[in-house]
Amino acid sequence: MSFDGLSPAEIGMDLGIVIEQLQNGERIDKEYLKALFAPTAPIQECAIANDWSDEYLRLSSEFDDLIAL
Repeated sequence: MSFDGLSPAEIGMDLGIVIEQLQNGERIDKEYLKALFAPTAPIQECAIANDWSDEYLRLSSEFDDLIAL
């Protein structure tokens, strides 16, 4: 799984698709989401570059709790 060059807009689009899948009761790719939220992965890199690291840490912590369910 390669995320090279994934833009913030692409990250948002990917997350939007997952949200829609959840709303429709569809199966989601948890491994893909885990990869997006991993340290030094696209979401964290975007957060650091845009000065919302603290918000990312809170979000990723909540994500880790929810994805384990």
